[in-house]
Amino acid sequence: MSDYTAVVNPVAGRGRALRVAEQLAGLMGPAVRLERSTSLAHAEQLAAMAVERGEKVLAVGGDGLVGALAGVAVRTGGTLGIIPAGRGNDFARELGVPGTLPEQIELLGGPARQVDVLTVGERSVVCTLFCGLDSEAARLANKMRWAPPGVVYNLAAIRSLLTFDPVGYTVWIDDELVERRGFSVVICNGGFYGKGMHMAPSAKVDDGLLDVIFIREASRADLMLAMRRLYDGSHVDHPAVSVYQGRSVRLRTDRPVPVYADGDPIGEPPVEVTVNPGALTVLAGTGR
Repeated sequence: MSDYTAVVNPVAGRGRALRVAEQLAGLMGPAVRLERSTSLAHAEQLAAMAVERGEKVLAVGGDGLVGALAGVAVRTGGTLGIIPAGRGNDFARELGVPGTLPEQIELLGGPARQVDVLTVGERSVVCTLFCGLDSEAARLANKMRWAPPGVVYNLAAIRSLLTFDPVGYTVWIDDELVERRGFSVVICNGGFYGKGMHMAPSAKVDDGLLDVIFIREASRADLMLAMRRLYDGSHVDHPAVSVYQGRSVRLRTDRPVPVYADGDPIGEPPVEVTVNPGALTVLAGTGR
């Protein structure tokens, strides 16, 4: 019997995730069972079967796969490990998962920790849920398969900023109502998104709270300058940026705008998001 089941999308990252999974299997030998998924729904089925066998589940891929398998782990009481092999890998970054495969394998043998997840409908979200300029950028990034992973998010964000018009948002954070026009609302479990952009420096995955970043209407030139401060988190000092914390968020918009969760589209507002404190058991470091 294996101790772990590694679930991988064999075509993710132009095959990179499968190469990482095969290296993992070569290093861990019979301790790991390698399962190739054909869709997120299939990946969830494979993870659920692994938990039934008493195995820990390893997500070999990016934040979308991690979020899907985290949902399975939350529902079934399973334990999740992360082998980052996607384009963003922001949840692994938040948790302090090391950069080399041998170090990641060593981490799997260490203690587990309990972290929060966000819940929207029946879906679990590990990183962020966003609506606005960010979701347009994510849509473009998912189409820009030709772009190098290190620059695709920046290119998509710049293109979106030049064309995206502000939205009228109505947001309830717990019982506090915020109504104003803006470019984006980002609801954060952890602090990172978009391949290392430090969107919510105050966010922690084990504090029982979600952080809401509201980017209000401002000139495009001003926001372009603010974007340069995303990686060190200093954008939160910009006058157009407001930060809130709470345990639940309800979001409406004055026109249809896609909502993305962990980099994948999930629909349009209205949407309701709650934090599920300590719901996920994960094999990871102590985080940032």
